[in-house]
Amino acid sequence: MLAQANARITKLERSGGTAGTGFSEDWDRPASDPEAAGGAGQDKWRGGVDAYYSETRERPFGSAAGQREVVRSLVVDADRPNVDFETGDHVTFTFGGSSRSARVQIVEERRLAGIGGTTRLTLEPA
Repeated sequence: MLAQANARITKLERSGGTAGTGFSEDWDRPASDPEAAGGAGQDKWRGGVDAYYSETRERPFGSAAGQREVVRSLVVDADRPNVDFETGDHVTFTFGGSSRSARVQIVEERRLAGIGGTTRLTLEPA
């Protein structure tokens, strides 16, 4: 269980989803093609689960002095939703009363034996 939540994940699409430009898993149909069932762009999960959204300014390794990058991330209870997050998936969530969406860049599982953990989704830059 998350100690604090300020966002809510509402949908997760397979990588290459309709929110971006991609192709079905067999690479011969655009993801927006309604006949590409089960492929890219299809919902992996829909619902509502609490999450913690954050934006931090960090200096990327090897960058010029003073150069900063906004790093966006979502943290969710590792057991909710019961879905495997994958790099490239497209996540839709609400934060601050508005709907947002982004592609997942990094997935990090953090668990301790016998204790529930969290999953951190680092999102691609806006």
